[in-house]
Amino acid sequence: SNNPIGEQGADALATVLGKDAHHVLRTLELSKCELSDVAASSVIRSLHKNKTLESLDLRHNGIGRGSQAHFALAQLLTRNGALRTLLLGWNSIHGVRSDEFLNALRYNTHITHLDLSWNTIGSRGASCLGWSLRFNTALVSLDLTHNDIGERGGFVLADTLQENSTLEKITLDKNPLGQIGGAALLRGLRAYEALG
Repeated sequence: SNNPIGEQGADALATVLGKDAHHVLRTLELSKCELSDVAASSVIRSLHKNKTLESLDLRHNGIGRGSQAHFALAQLLTRNGALRTLLLGWNSIHGVRSDEFLNALRYNTHITHLDLSWNTIGSRGASCLGWSLRFNTALVSLDLTHNDIGERGGFVLADTLQENSTLEKITLDKNPLGQIGGAALLRGLRAYEALG
């Protein structure tokens, strides 16, 4: 973490991670490494078949400014069965490009902790995420702090809470949910408690 490795460093790391099938790497911390969308996607693609990595930290990089990392992340969620913690806070995950990644959570059966804080997925992203979480039975903790999620996103997440019985913690600080979105979430939490 906190090493500006840039694209050349990311490519070198991806080469090593992609070729060495015998490493037993459990945690990879690459926060604040000045990874562009292209550089991050190179590293992420190298981890698609990794069988030992349990935690990946890519916070504070340039992920999402293009579409390559979104696509690589979507594939990571469906191909890598070892990863349990994915930290993507403080990136640029938002808009239509993020749909594929957020929808891939539907098929994910292993990630238990996901940090998407300080991105701007908005209500559209919250809707994609909410739909995926109806089918996801692995995610326990989700951080959506400061994601510009409004009332519509609050409604979708509230509906999700009524159907998802595995999610134990959802952080929604600093989102403009409004009174209506907040009330919908409270109703969703009451229904969620009835499930448990």
